[in-house]
Amino acid sequence: MLLRLLTFLCLVVVAESEHAWINEFHYRNYRQDRNLFIEIAGPAHHEAWRYLLIMYQGRDGIQFHEGISLSGLNFTDSFDGDIGFIAYHIPSYGAIRNGKKHGDGIALVYNSVCVQFICYGEHNNETFTATTGPCKDKMCQNIGVHEARDNPAGNSLQMEGEGRLMNDFTWHNEPIPWTPGRSNTGQLLLSEEEDVSHAVVPCHERC
Repeated sequence: MLLRLLTFLCLVVVAESEHAWINEFHYRNYRQDRNLFIEIAGPAHHEAWRYLLIMYQGRDGIQFHEGISLSGLNFTDSFDGDIGFIAYHIPSYGAIRNGKKHGDGIALVYNSVCVQFICYGEHNNETFTATTGPCKDKMCQNIGVHEARDNPAGNSLQMEGEGRLMNDFTWHNEPIPWTPGRSNTGQLLLSEEEDVSHAVVPCHERC
């Protein structure tokens, strides 16, 4: 009985952390930056109180601020399988870095564990290792696309592809019209019943 309970709890934690990811964001546009946001995809109707968004600056790998708690927010139902979204709108200056020089990064943290650490910059190949915070000693993954200085307002960086987990998707190769709060252009989100490619493995077999 105890093993079954531990297995169930582990599956819940693994499922929640693996089923949420940074799906879209906008950090810069021509002239004054505005309507900046980060969108997180996750299990519809679930509360995101265990999640934090943390910005990192690439020149020294430090955590840029204390982190943005998503406590009190829910992954809204978007009618995209069983995946919902949180589009977190951030201040126009200072809260998110603009990718200059060594690039910059965004981390999605779950229960103090770094579950996604992406970076971006003007050359599309900048990477760095975090030196502080939950992602310390982890190297970011460059998404291979950025928003240029002349990026028109209304565009964003978005993931595309088909599936229901973060690794099913890749970043589109240029900024395109934004879609906060719903699936991206070129993105098909599958329900658990539709997706036969991801079998659930018991925790005691995978942990």
